[in-house]
Amino acid sequence: MPYELSAVIGRFDLLRSRTAGIRTAFVAPLRQSMGLLPVAEDHLAELTGEDGVAPGRGSGGAAGPAGSDRRNRPDDSTTTVFAAVEQALGRAMTGWARGGPIALVEADFHGGTGHQAAAVWENGAKVWGPVRDSGFTGPR
Repeated sequence: MPYELSAVIGRFDLLRSRTAGIRTAFVAPLRQSMGLLPVAEDHLAELTGEDGVAPGRGSGGAAGPAGSDRRNRPDDSTTTVFAAVEQALGRAMTGWARGGPIALVEADFHGGTGHQAAAVWENGAKVWGPVRDSGFTGPR
């Protein structure tokens, strides 16, 4: 069974305030006043305030960050989806991070293999990442 996640993690109130005008955006509450905002391809234009989708991605295409079929992509493409989402959200994340630390995370596993990636912004600047990892030695 596949596991796929593309999301922004940050303070719940920060994410809710930044997505208040996006009727399809949902911020899931987490512990310690944190929230998780799933990032779907159709949200990118609304989240960034720009028209279109991330480079290299068509509407509803196979490279979409959530709910897509990535099993038939070449191995080097595991980093391109995260890079496209990061590029599309980069300016928005920088602005959002002025209100507190915020992370962009991605995980994509199919049949026990896959990758995860993350980057963190704080005080209006990227402070960590992106880091991508697909070399797992133990159980997940």
